[in-house]
Amino acid sequence: MLITVGLKTKPKLKLSVLKCSKCFFDDELVELLEPLLKKGRTLWMDNFYNLPALAQRLKSLKTDCVGTLRLSRKDVPQRVKDKKLKKGELVAQHSGPVSVLKWKDKREVTMISTYHGGETRMKLPNCRQEKQKPVSVLDYNENMGGVDLKDQLLQPYLLERKKMTKWYIKLFRRLLNIAVLSFMVICHANSGQAKIDHFKFRVELVQPLLIEHASENIRKFQGHYSTDKNVP
Repeated sequence: MLITVGLKTKPKLKLSVLKCSKCFFDDELVELLEPLLKKGRTLWMDNFYNLPALAQRLKSLKTDCVGTLRLSRKDVPQRVKDKKLKKGELVAQHSGPVSVLKWKDKREVTMISTYHGGETRMKLPNCRQEKQKPVSVLDYNENMGGVDLKDQLLQPYLLERKKMTKWYIKLFRRLLNIAVLSFMVICHANSGQAKIDHFKFRVELVQPLLIEHASENIRKFQGHYSTDKNVP
């Protein structure tokens, strides 16, 4: 298992650890992917990992790379950064096998790919109106849709919101949260219901645990009672 931690973190567990710094971890990602390289595969990533130098390196290892890209990353073409777009417009620039594309729909989306160029394709959405979209965006949504949906569903219920100095506690909470979401997906698939309310599901999951394991001791807080009779 490879885990990303800060430079000052010294985990005692026998795990391979990625040291995270301002220079993003190209070497560690390539090491993680080593069994899959040089086989003509395509790697789909979000904007946390992507940058042009990494895409170029993966291409040299016969592995394509497609994903979203942050405009603040090093070596992003200045023309793509500065171009002001209207809805439906796009701008793209290529350097060897690496293409960087910015397209505007409701908001601007920047893509990097060693598999696509600047080509577009007609898309017929739910509104039944044809819309021209970059092929890289369509393929990314098709291949990364499940990952993005998972992040979207977890966002309102993040257990690791608070700042923590112990990275393994944050990791445990994240994995626990993913396990709860996976349990909900399994229940939904087996129940036959059209939809399961996410919040209600979590409440029903927690309530029996609280009833069974909650302490009978009442926690006492220091302070004075309010003199305002309107306060319940």
